[in-house]
Amino acid sequence: MNGFYISDIISINRGGGGHYFGSSNSEKGKFTPKILLPEHSLNFMKGMLCIAKYIEKERNVKVYKRIVKDIGNYSYPFMSIHARNKKAFVKNCYGLSKMGLWTNKFFWFYFLGLLFFGPHISSKMIRKVKNIIGHTPLLSKIYSGEIVDI
Repeated sequence: MNGFYISDIISINRGGGGHYFGSSNSEKGKFTPKILLPEHSLNFMKGMLCIAKYIEKERNVKVYKRIVKDIGNYSYPFMSIHARNKKAFVKNCYGLSKMGLWTNKFFWFYFLGLLFFGPHISSKMIRKVKNIIGHTPLLSKIYSGEIVDI
């Protein structure tokens, strides 16, 4: 089946900015506008994985495991959101691990880095790696422009 690529920016979140999930009637109870709790982050992730499960079941396209793997590869940004509060951070990461991310080596690398060094030093280390190699590392074939058998 064909996939689609949209080059236009359709969503953006700047560091330190608030979110508005929970503003619409369909999101009430799942999110609270301008407040980001681990439960909110986990609900967002559950929604993405629910879509992947639906596609796999209804369209018979085996994408679920590949999506979970890819999310794990690039999980640092949504793990670091709660890293300033250790209790919230561990709760968020525990919930993510129950969704299958615990099988990903990058998930553990990010988790341990954020747990022991915190988000400030961890982000500095990631920026340093990016500066040394000149770009964000490609951790998945999905983003490298290669054809991926599904």
